[in-house]
Amino acid sequence: MSCNVVGRVLGSTLVVGVAVGAFVAAPPHASAVGQYRRWAGDKTYTCQSVGAGVGVTLSDQNIEVAGLAPGAEFTLGYVLDGVATIDGPYPAEANGPHNYGSFVQTAASYPFTFEFVITTLLGGEPVYTSSLSVTCTGDATGTVSPVDVETPPADTPYRRWRLPKTYACQTTATGVMVLLSDQIVELHALPAGAQFSIVYIRNGVAEIDGPYPVEASDGLRTYGAFAETFAAYPFTFDFQLTTIIGGNVVYTSTLHLPCTGDTEGLLPATVTNVGPIPPPTTSTTTTTTTTTTTTIEPTTTTAPAVTTTSSVAAVTTSSTPAATTTSLVESEPIVVGDFFPTATVSATLPRTGSSDGGSTTIAVAAVVLVLGGMLVGMTRRTATR
Repeated sequence: MSCNVVGRVLGSTLVVGVAVGAFVAAPPHASAVGQYRRWAGDKTYTCQSVGAGVGVTLSDQNIEVAGLAPGAEFTLGYVLDGVATIDGPYPAEANGPHNYGSFVQTAASYPFTFEFVITTLLGGEPVYTSSLSVTCTGDATGTVSPVDVETPPADTPYRRWRLPKTYACQTTATGVMVLLSDQIVELHALPAGAQFSIVYIRNGVAEIDGPYPVEASDGLRTYGAFAETFAAYPFTFDFQLTTIIGGNVVYTSTLHLPCTGDTEGLLPATVTNVGPIPPPTTSTTTTTTTTTTTTIEPTTTTAPAVTTTSSVAAVTTSSTPAATTTSLVESEPIVVGDFFPTATVSATLPRTGSSDGGSTTIAVAAVVLVLGGMLVGMTRRTATR
């Protein structure tokens, strides 16, 4: 089986379609957020003969518990060749790590598939699942990683990545790239008018594509493989889906795909789902302006008449001062920008009044030079007369 690879145009480089073999989905350990009882870390499995039949042995049943209040519960699901047996519910342990021994699941013969599922319950409702999945076709040993999925409330709308997914890091003729196995998404409880955006986050720099109308209210949508190119290793690519309702982001689903060099096989892609995200809060500020008008009535005061008697004759004095020339000289330039010339400005100022023959320095206001709306220079000036 083969699948088509979808690429994006980056600058002048086009990622062309590439034919790849069928991807074997290795279950990823997703760093989902929330309240959970989940498998702790990878497990070693061994497919081998057991008694009159065969079976698979898991190295340990270590788990981690986080964010759970008293009253939380969990169930254990044993899924052999698609047939599930549910055990529980049981009260969840205290928050923190808990270590338990190995586990053996038997089967009649090869091949068989076994999935070991922990489901976390709050108020009797499932909120988180953590599963280990192993396929045995003969005697073998390997490593299995948990697939963790946070289950939002039943009415939470989302368009998110469908797990599991794998990826590979490869060298191309013009650089390097990350190749994602598929772009299958799941849709749930989406109202009319809901939208989604695709966010390509390259080494922490985001490029948003969209928004676009969602395909449907519920169900799965299958899309092919995807490739994203880079100039060189190392790089990090985060492939994010955002669900938008009423113009607000209500859910995000992000695949994390780091590459440090060419991979020999397929790597499990980790996903982080966050939702429901509450709408942003808004606040309204009301400003009230009060205008007060005060009327002041005019008051008229009449001073008493004053009579003065003098025996000194009146004296009249007249003086006509000579014109004085004042020279303005540049002093102490203060340069904000260094791309304007320094100039010397001179002016002739008329002066009236009596002169005492001394020298006076008059401070003149600062001159501000503005080019294109930007302050580029300022010069203090003094005048000497």
